[in-house]
Amino acid sequence: MNSNMLLIPLLLFGPLACQADHSAAQSNIKHTSKLKAKITRTEFGIAHVRASNLRSLAFGSGYAQAQDHGCVLADSYLRVRGERAKYFGPDHYQAGDNRHVMSDYLYKIADIYGQAKLAFPTLSKDTQAAAEGFAAGFNLYLTEVQQGKARLEPTCQGESWVKPITAVDVLANIAAAGSGASLGQFATAILQAHPEQGNAWLPSASEPLKLTSPLAAVPDGDKLMTQGSNAWAIGADFSDDGKGILMANPHFPMTGQMRFWAYHANIPGELDVMGASLLGFPAVVNIGFNHNIAWSHTYSASTQSVIYRLTLDSATPLGYVLDGKSKRIAEKDIVVEVLSASGEMQSLHKPVYKAEGGMLIEIPGVLDWTEQHAYILKNTNLDNFAAIDHWLAINKAQTLQEFQQSFKDHNGLMFNNAIYTDKDGHAFYIDAANVPHLSSTALRYLNENIQAKQYFEKFRVPVLPGDDSAYYYQQSVPYAEKPKLARKDYVQNANDSYWLANASAPIAEASPLYGQHRVLQSRRTRYSLAQISHPIGDEQKFDADEVTAILLANTAQIKPIIDTVIAACEQSWQTKEVTVNGQIFALAPTCQALKKWDGRFEQSSLAAHLVREFVARVNDREDFEVSFNPQDPVNTPRNIRINEALFKELAIAGEIIRHAGFALDAPLGDIQFFEQHGKRFAWQGNMNVEGGLNVFATQNRLDQTTFAPIVTASVMTPYNDRPLWSGLSQRGYELHFGSSWMMVVDFDESGVKAKGLLTYSQSQHPNSLNANDQTQYYSEQNKLVALPFRKAEVAAKHVSTQIIKQ
Repeated sequence: MNSNMLLIPLLLFGPLACQADHSAAQSNIKHTSKLKAKITRTEFGIAHVRASNLRSLAFGSGYAQAQDHGCVLADSYLRVRGERAKYFGPDHYQAGDNRHVMSDYLYKIADIYGQAKLAFPTLSKDTQAAAEGFAAGFNLYLTEVQQGKARLEPTCQGESWVKPITAVDVLANIAAAGSGASLGQFATAILQAHPEQGNAWLPSASEPLKLTSPLAAVPDGDKLMTQGSNAWAIGADFSDDGKGILMANPHFPMTGQMRFWAYHANIPGELDVMGASLLGFPAVVNIGFNHNIAWSHTYSASTQSVIYRLTLDSATPLGYVLDGKSKRIAEKDIVVEVLSASGEMQSLHKPVYKAEGGMLIEIPGVLDWTEQHAYILKNTNLDNFAAIDHWLAINKAQTLQEFQQSFKDHNGLMFNNAIYTDKDGHAFYIDAANVPHLSSTALRYLNENIQAKQYFEKFRVPVLPGDDSAYYYQQSVPYAEKPKLARKDYVQNANDSYWLANASAPIAEASPLYGQHRVLQSRRTRYSLAQISHPIGDEQKFDADEVTAILLANTAQIKPIIDTVIAACEQSWQTKEVTVNGQIFALAPTCQALKKWDGRFEQSSLAAHLVREFVARVNDREDFEVSFNPQDPVNTPRNIRINEALFKELAIAGEIIRHAGFALDAPLGDIQFFEQHGKRFAWQGNMNVEGGLNVFATQNRLDQTTFAPIVTASVMTPYNDRPLWSGLSQRGYELHFGSSWMMVVDFDESGVKAKGLLTYSQSQHPNSLNANDQTQYYSEQNKLVALPFRKAEVAAKHVSTQIIKQ
């Protein structure tokens, strides 16, 4: 039992890895086939990779990704192996933060690398070929760097930690991406689990070397902000030509290892697909289209984790009881190598504990390791290596039936919903996340036990008895029981649960692990449903241009709130004053500023920042005359309640703006920006609280690279001295997260047509011509560009061609 709690930044735990021997893994992977790929770059640096087989296709994608993101990839492989402290020392941002040490321990405890190494020989030939080919392509580029034929980004050029990788590195990095969000919230709990009290859980340093600062000095981390996204699939009944239309709008980090990369994969006669993939994915396209179908993903509201409460056996050290029999918690010493300030290498040792395939965790005062009980965390994605096979099947699918079959054959989409359409006008939604399949016994306990219900509400992860095997899940939810919906009008998702994929056809309640059912929806979901359920084109049908216009309109669900407040201002409130904490505020300035807002979040929009800070203070559960009604979820709550309390919140919003140093009616483009490679770009777009589609945020806690940008501290909220939720600083809204790969796909008689844009550009290499080109295009044009897919289209936008061999 621990009497004090170490506070650790949650995102250190992006998904974790092990201490398996890297050289041994490399020697076990052999393939003698020759590799050859043709890499064509078109406008904006989009990579078109053509090869005769999957291994060579992955070879080309690994090489091309290394050209654009070599340092980020190298850093990711180092992180997943748990070797950062070995090269960078214990600290990351500042002396004493010990983030590298804790990151290494988290990855080694979760042991994803070790599990990937163990599983690799048992995986499909396609997965092995893709991972081996990608590693070979990445390594070829490193060889050319060593030969002086190429260069890496300045952040890692010439660094000793940039080294050749193996197929196991590739596989483990993908699995890490799948489990990080689920496990991040329990990073602290994983690290401090220990049967003894106090600081017994802390790593011990070997003599005579000592750490430069105590490990307990690690600072607190902010609450995890999960990935987000919007996606629409318009079916035949809602499209102007009876064919499908797809909107893809994933919200992901704008820096770091979770950036998307635009990519066209071609194996003649076998595969022809285009779109974008997260960095490190070999060969396959994550979000994209082929000649007959198009699909996207959003982050599921489900959980992939379960906590079990072990009943301990007092007669046996580290003993616990399962089904009436005594078993033993496994204990293992984990070693992390740390580069000391003097340049010497230091070994840190820490015992870690596992049972029933889960990691022991401890949350003091909530989930304590006592003499009677201990807790384990199990996660379905820690050993899920099906991602390559699953996305490959999706990439090859040509019909709805083939797309659906991919989910029957594989469970590799980790944390994603999938939204699909095709040339025949089908629209299909499925929550494809890898959710634990709980037994009826476990579900009944979760529904009836008061403490279990409280825990589930707190963590959104079930806490179940661990002394009876009836409560342990044995597999993920099978395809037949996953929430899904096929329609001919539309399906959509904006990160709320499966319930309202279509407002006129709510999905019946599924396992509670899939998220909440018949509850208040986010403003973004309500806006999405309001827009998609009322086509704006001729004969109330959509075309691709209209869908694109909605995506980029930068309008917001909260506009009726502001309209009502402005009307109240004009009636009498603009002449009044309100008192907040003894300070008197005249409402005239804020009322006058609100009147200048044009209802959008464009660069030219005046007072948009005031609107943002104000609506963030409006409570959807308390501040409306008409409360949420599950029978009318799109239109409730509604009718903002006009009273003095509301205008006090408006006054506070105005004070926040003044405290940050901006005029109440300043244009958004003077305040909201994205900064990259030393250049600042004015930026249009919403934040989630406003209920728009094109959403951005200031946080960067999902960027787990060692060179993640440091975010400027926000101003403090008046009267409670807490950092402002929006991240508004005296520099403005400094964006690090949001709309990334934006894409709209439709079909006509000639085939598929697609437009897209990667808002932060294709390359993180500052010397690349493609480091800021799409960023500048978005900032200045706010448009999507035609994607060159057919041979003639690629030729028309051709920039360069390179053939690589090995």
